[in-house]
Amino acid sequence: METTLPSPKFRDGAQRFLAGTLQTHNNADAAESIPVQWGDFFALDVPEIHTASVTYGVIVRADADSMEYMCAIEVPSFDGVNSPHRETLPAARYAVFTVDGLEHIGEHWSQIYATWLPASGYTLAPSPAFERYDDRYDPETETGPIELWVPVQPVS
Repeated sequence: METTLPSPKFRDGAQRFLAGTLQTHNNADAAESIPVQWGDFFALDVPEIHTASVTYGVIVRADADSMEYMCAIEVPSFDGVNSPHRETLPAARYAVFTVDGLEHIGEHWSQIYATWLPASGYTLAPSPAFERYDDRYDPETETGPIELWVPVQPVS
């Protein structure tokens, strides 16, 4: 059964400073390897990780075979932040899809790029896409709302 992709809401995202871990994943194994990366991320000795109410899964770079994925928190600046990787996301316009839990997240991402985007009147903007997890999401049960933020710009 195909999973239904919810309609997006459009939001202007401010510049964000993100700190966390970056790892390259083969697309074929990402469903197994990304949760391991999240475990490593939460084990870091970075106090802000354990007090953050929002975490981010950032697709820094991707191609047909692999992706660079970042587990991150937002920080006000990089001053004094002890983190293996830092990434600045520029301000951008986003299509934001709210999905329920991790079970079909790969299918949702595929539907966004293969079906929704070509028919939307938008193209990708030059900024990473990301997953936004807030306190409504339960990492123990992998359920609750997850926002998929896709940077877009009108087709010219």
